[in-house]
Formats: sequence, structure tokens, C-alpha cells
Amino acid sequence: MYEARERTIDAYSAERRKAIKRIARQMRIEAGFSQQAVATFLGCSRARITSIEREESDTDYSQGELEFLATLCGRHPLDIVRLGGQDTIALAEMMTAKLTGRALGRMIDCQLPKQLARLLLIEESPGSIVFSPTGHTMASIVDSDLVAYCEEDEAAEEAYQPTLLCWDIHSGKLIGQVCLPDTGEIVLLDEDRVAITTRASAWEDDGVDVNDERSSLLLWNARSGEIAHITQLPARVRNLAGSQDGEFLAAYMPTITAIQVWRTADWQPTIAYELGISEISGEPGGRLARASDCYDLPRQEKQSPYGLYFGADRFAFLDDHTLVVNFYKRVVELDIRSSAAGYAALLRNLKDFPRVTHMHDEQREITVRSIDYDALASEGESRVQLYYWVPSQQDRLPHEVTVKRRFCGTVQAPMILDEGCILASVSYNTSYPWGRVYKRRVGLVNVISGRIVMLQDQGRLAPGDNQLHVCLSPGGDLVAYWTFPDNKGIPRLTLQQIDTAVLRSEGVSLEEELKRSRKRHGDSDEAYVRWREDEDALLEKMLEG
Repeated sequence: MYEARERTIDAYSAERRKAIKRIARQMRIEAGFSQQAVATFLGCSRARITSIEREESDTDYSQGELEFLATLCGRHPLDIVRLGGQDTIALAEMMTAKLTGRALGRMIDCQLPKQLARLLLIEESPGSIVFSPTGHTMASIVDSDLVAYCEEDEAAEEAYQPTLLCWDIHSGKLIGQVCLPDTGEIVLLDEDRVAITTRASAWEDDGVDVNDERSSLLLWNARSGEIAHITQLPARVRNLAGSQDGEFLAAYMPTITAIQVWRTADWQPTIAYELGISEISGEPGGRLARASDCYDLPRQEKQSPYGLYFGADRFAFLDDHTLVVNFYKRVVELDIRSSAAGYAALLRNLKDFPRVTHMHDEQREITVRSIDYDALASEGESRVQLYYWVPSQQDRLPHEVTVKRRFCGTVQAPMILDEGCILASVSYNTSYPWGRVYKRRVGLVNVISGRIVMLQDQGRLAPGDNQLHVCLSPGGDLVAYWTFPDNKGIPRLTLQQIDTAVLRSEGVSLEEELKRSRKRHGDSDEAYVRWREDEDALLEKMLEG
């Protein structure tokens, strides 16, 4: 087994040598330099440059020569060694084989309705996946307008509306399914109940205007199949979130920047907010209006200077009662308990900057501050910035640290587990010559340690298969993902257990980064004190003399 792995690495290394030769040659040509010009700059013969550019040759540029060549051509040295999509997949697969494959455990395929499987053969159209707060059940919406393409007996089956499915994660068995027109957002409140928003016209049969932007809130019991109409809202709901204990549900309506919260035991509205636009940032959250019911708020339609509504990048509960809403430059935390003053007091002592996701208490804050994607790297490249904070102490040592990580592939949907593990999905693309993606592989990455494990579907993947929509369970111990066979086979929705211990690295954590930062700071303080003492001693001697 070990020898086979070594041969794989040897083959990969050989391909990379050829790729770097091709990239360096193309860079030279695009910059308008001849082989002789490059040889003159590098201080070698033209014959050496010719030999290097032949892929079958054993002659290579040295690291210094590559760096100088890139600079000469007006490029960054990393542009020469940048990995292509297939190379990133190969690297991640080798790491999985050698180190991290043990992180993946038991795997099961979820049951899919036959009619749904046929629709997914026509177009890859599954929706996002959501888990219940306990992680015992899972649901997904699959939208489809492709019913006309299904060659079925129309008398046997009705037109296939967007379908909501719910599974038991321990067995993969389908708990329930329901077809609803204009289905919007869903939240699993517990193992049975699913909150659903739809357009008002989707529920009412009395001729509602098709342009009506109101929303209806429904409650579906996946086991019994019963659907109850809870209430109607004055605007379209774009975000829906449930508290971690399932006792509260919150909805955000971007056209009027309003939030409505219900108690799920009796579906009474408990509190509503209207987020006024800040004069400083130009985003919601600068002012706050409150009421029990959103119908008691002004409900004024708001748009940005560009004519866009204020959509929320993130709308989620941090705990049982703290709701966080992210906009482009602003993070708003709200305490949804009716007796609370409004803004969560915990955020007041924290730095005001955008957060992709974060968690905090009185002891520390852990933040994914930003994820930047390189638009020029069609195969995907991500730069992740992390932030860690502990309460300020009396000493001069730093109490916060920023950590930067760079990854091949597209890092998405980070989930903070603790100081040593922030789990995220990562996807790698290969593309046609004109840039169209035709194959995607997915994995999981701990963005703190950098360790990656590929979701290899237990060896069932074939060249050209696509993997999509990775979703982690609330505890980060289970992952769900779709696989679409290239040969038009039946799509699979797979669940797999994860052991995050394998993705951690001893001595690598945000807490350790802060300790190292403090040590560096402490060393500089000591050096400064010694320098001051030496200066004082020298001054004393001069005065005595």
C-alpha cells in the first residue's frame, strides 16, 4: 500500500514539473521575451533555456530563477506555481489517502422518490440541505419546472411541484415528502415539525395577485403529513432561522428590513424589529424600532442608493435567544426575549467589523472574519481570515490575534466548533478550455490546521461526476452531500460520519496563536526594558565622569 502511494506522489511530481515548465514558457511568451533575452537576464546560455522548456527534459529552473523570471515578466512568483483544478484534487486525495481518510466513518445513501430521481437526471437542481437542532433529521427542497420533460402517464401522476423531503439521518429512510408551489425557506424545528414560508398566493385559492409579495408561514408535520397555516406576513420572507432549542422562529423581510419572531409552542408573535438605515454605513441596524407584531411597525419599503433591497448575508441564532443578522459591512445582534432592551449587550465590547460567522461569550470570541476568492483562478482559490479575542487584562500583552490562511479550492459555509477546529466545505473545479466547469470534487477542511479530507463516496466516483451542496450537521459530526454521476445515473444524497480529531493538529489552534503572539510581544517588551536599563546605566556613568 505504501509503495502504491509513493508511486502516486512520483507521478504527481512529474506532472507538476511539466506544468511549471509550460507556465513559465507561456509567461515568457506573453511578456514578449525571447529565450535569448531570458538567458541573458539569468546569466546562462540560450541552450539551457531551450532545454528547460522541453517538458521531457530533466533540466529545471532553480527556485531563484523562477522568482526572477516571474518578476521580470511583471508577475507574482506564485503565478508560476499556481495549481490547476486537477492538481488540487490530486493533492487533496493524496492527503486523504495518507493522513485524513480516517476522519470519514459510516456512510449511508438517503432514500429518494423515484419521480424525483428522474427529474434530477434532467437538470441538477437540488436545493440546500438543513438539519434539525439535534441533528437527527434532515430536510431539503428540490425545485423543478421540468415536469413537461417527464414522459409519464399524466393520468397517473400530477404535475410535480417543488418538493420538500425529510429524512431520518440514522437510516437514510424518507420520513415524509410534500409538494408545495412557491416554496421559499424552511427550518427544521425538531424531529417532526418543519416551518415553511411560501408566497401568499401559494396557499390562498381566492385569486391573489401573482405579483403579491406577501408570504405565508406554514407548519408541516413530516411524519403525519399534516400542514397548518400559521400566519400571513406583509412582505416576502428571504431568511428563516430557528433557535438552537427550537423554541423560537425568526423571519427576515428585506423589502421592509423587518424581523418577526414567534414562540413555536403556540405560534404567538413575541417580538418584531424594524432595522432603520444607518446614516454612517448606509445599511440596516443603525436604528431599531420594536413591537410585538410586525404589523404594528411602520413597514416602510427601503432600498439602497443602487435600487437594491437589503438582503441579509447571514441570519441565524448564536444561542437560544441571540439572533445575529449580517449585512455587507454591519453585524447586528438582537436579544429576542421580550424583556430585553434590544441589541445584545455582549457585542458592545467587541470590535465592529463584518463577520462571516462568529461565536462568543464572556470568555472569548472566535470569528471567521472574511473569505476572499480569487476571481482569476477559475479552479478556485480562497484566502480566509480568522480572529480570536479574549478579555483584556491589566498587563500589556495582546488579547486578540488575526490569523490568515490560504487554500486551493473554494472554501464555504464555515462552522466554528472550538479554538482548534473551524470546519468548512471546500470544492475543487476543473474546467473546459473556455472556463466552463465540468467536474467538481468536494471535501472538508479545518481552516485552522489546514487539514483536508475528500468526500470520495467510498470509491464510487467516476471521472466527470459532480458533487454539490455539502452541509454539516449542527455538531459537525455528520456531513451530507449530493453526487451526480456523469453517465446520467441516479443521483445520490449521501450522509457520512466525521471524526474531527483527525483534522486537528497538535499545537495548532487560535489559542496557541495568541500565546505565540503574546510571547513575541513579551520578548520585545523585555528587550525594550533591557535597552532602557543599559541606557540609564550608561547615562549614569557619563554623569559620574
